[in-house]
Amino acid sequence: MRRRLRPFLAALAALAALLVAPPFAAGAGAQPVQSGNVSVSAFAVIHAAGGNQAPADGVAPTAITLAPGAARTLQFAASGEWGCKFNTGGFTADGGGCAGVIGVGGAPGVSDYYGDVLHFPGLVGVFLADGLGTVRPPFLDYATLGYTRARYDNVQIGQVFFIGDGLTGDNFFNQPVLGTRQTFAVPDGATRLFLGMADGCNSIGATGCYADNAGGLSVRYELSALSAVPEPGTWALLGAGLAALAGGAAARRRAA
Repeated sequence: MRRRLRPFLAALAALAALLVAPPFAAGAGAQPVQSGNVSVSAFAVIHAAGGNQAPADGVAPTAITLAPGAARTLQFAASGEWGCKFNTGGFTADGGGCAGVIGVGGAPGVSDYYGDVLHFPGLVGVFLADGLGTVRPPFLDYATLGYTRARYDNVQIGQVFFIGDGLTGDNFFNQPVLGTRQTFAVPDGATRLFLGMADGCNSIGATGCYADNAGGLSVRYELSALSAVPEPGTWALLGAGLAALAGGAAARRRAA
């Protein structure tokens, strides 16, 4: 009888270990861990993220505290209309018809933003850690990256990155929605996300000239992270125990 119980007890022990104190391993599919809806004003100064500079003639960017997790990713869906240079609207989150951004100077800890005539500037974001950096990170070169990748994996803390409407296709002046949902990898150590616009007088140089903007965007975001999975050894132990239990049951049936 004792020998017959051993497989059953081994399976129960493995199951108990899995449920009570499961060991974890990276590599499972991502699971949603945080989501929400926020508003982003056309006056939101992205370079004022984290309070590292005054918001010029605009307002502070929208701030989101990020849930912790392993291999986090973000997806966005942005809608609404905004305008610049006293244009009352008509531009989508992907951009509009203002002059292209040649370079809008960031503050220490937040990069410049370089765009083009179509993507001026649309919805942009920046990840920050708890402590602001003292060195301005390099800007992202969208002439090389492009705006319509399905996934962006190399955004660093402090780099202003283009989000737009969150889809792979370009959508200007309220054209039909195009593309599939884009995914942005969250850099390790990032604790906060800021959403806003990149703007500068004549689209060159220092941050400013937000006072002639108009409108705003509605943004939904979803943060996902790797789910916790048992180590392969734990699954093997549980499987072996259950197999032995099934074999014992079969043997008992044959003996009967």
